[in-house]
Amino acid sequence: MEQNCKDCVLINNLDRRVVALENEVEEIKKEISDIKQLNARAEEKFDRIFNMLETIQKTIDKIASKIEELEKKPALRWESIITALTTGAVAFLLAKILK
Repeated sequence: MEQNCKDCVLINNLDRRVVALENEVEEIKKEISDIKQLNARAEEKFDRIFNMLETIQKTIDKIASKIEELEKKPALRWESIITALTTGAVAFLLAKILK
């Protein structure tokens, strides 16, 4: 019986340890599940951020294109002014000559 009693104590200790380990495993499973959910949310946020960055890049490209167009306009205006002045001068000279 003495051996039986030692075995009972050993079995009880092992049983407590197994229960503690089972509880610990359940906690770890819950933590892993929580981490997976957080990771999924983070991935969604990253996807949204990258989509926003793509939209911003497209907008920047459009703005750059418009800036280039605006930079070209003063040159075109000067050409128009010079053409108009030349045409006016020629018309003035012709009017003076034909009088």
